[in-house]
Amino acid sequence: MSAYHLAQLNVGIDEAMARLAHLRAHGPTPRAFTFRQAFPPPDAAHAPSPAAPGTLSLR
Repeated sequence: MSAYHLAQLNVGIDEAMARLAHLRAHGPTPRAFTFRQAFPPPDAAHAPSPAAPGTLSLR
């Protein structure tokens, strides 16, 4: 689990219930998810591409 997802787990009961209702109404989305489908963090469009497996990245 990424640090982004761990940070998002710190929500109150009202927010958790709202996300559960959103999940039930719309299915998995970046706002409410089930861990069966991966979603990138919101700032992923600006993040550098990860290194290919087996290569070393010095970024």
